[in-house]
Amino acid sequence: MPSSASNKEQTVDFADTQMLASNLELWKSSRIKVFFIVTATTIFIVALMTALSYLIGGLFNSRPLFLILGVLLAFPISQFIVIQRVRRFAKHQIQ
Repeated sequence: MPSSASNKEQTVDFADTQMLASNLELWKSSRIKVFFIVTATTIFIVALMTALSYLIGGLFNSRPLFLILGVLLAFPISQFIVIQRVRRFAKHQIQ
């Protein structure tokens, strides 16, 4: 009885190892796509927030304040969006 339980555990471990290896291979083959997604998203969000904060600062005659706030807010916002996009990409790659 213990030997059959141990065989089942070994089979499960082997299947998990194979699945992990295939998932890692998918990530290795698509790392340029992930790099492009992260880079493009970050640049776009930072540029958009900088432009908007520059325009808002011009409207209220306080450009440095709004520009600094816009740039400081752009990075956490872009990282949040990057995490969502990479998770979505990973989900589609695994399926």
